[in-house]
Amino acid sequence: MERTSKTLARFGVAFVGAATLLATPSIGVISASAAPATLNVISPWNGNDAGNPTISALNDNTNTTIHLEAELNQATGADPAATSVRFSYCADANSDNNCDAAPVIIATDSSSPFSAEWAPPASIVDGTKVHIIYEALSASNVVVNTQTKVFTLDNSKSTVHITSPTDGGSIGVWNGNFVAKGTNSSDNPAVTVNAHNGAGTVT
Repeated sequence: MERTSKTLARFGVAFVGAATLLATPSIGVISASAAPATLNVISPWNGNDAGNPTISALNDNTNTTIHLEAELNQATGADPAATSVRFSYCADANSDNNCDAAPVIIATDSSSPFSAEWAPPASIVDGTKVHIIYEALSASNVVVNTQTKVFTLDNSKSTVHITSPTDGGSIGVWNGNFVAKGTNSSDNPAVTVNAHNGAGTVT
């Protein structure tokens, strides 16, 4: 007989017999809205590694964190505006698309670009699936939209840290060249810069 704990229901947890199933949840409760604010995930990019996207906290000669970032597009009409983005994570060690435990909040950012730096805990080992949860929050901390991206942690992967252009900044060119600067991990990887121009990706 299936029964759901009222306390854990907000985490998407259901008890079926003796088994506990944790679906990838939203931390909060999504408000009912016809045209809520939309949430676009910027980083990490999940288009790498042919359908099995990875993340890495390998030292990029700037830090040993993973950059998380999302973009907000505001609601229309009377729908609540989103004023911040909350970032959370959970591990999925057996790769069954369910969280092993309730998500852990990383940070909440209330200014654009909405971002956070995440250092994966030592308890999450290489090869573990990780669910990164992005939530758009209203001024009263109501979740108006949410997205979840799933990655595999692999700290052997090369990393880069872009210092210029800055997050949320402008490159000040139109159909021209621009210079990207940054640091990279000590394995000295070849670096390709992809510019997203709204019509596609330019390398």
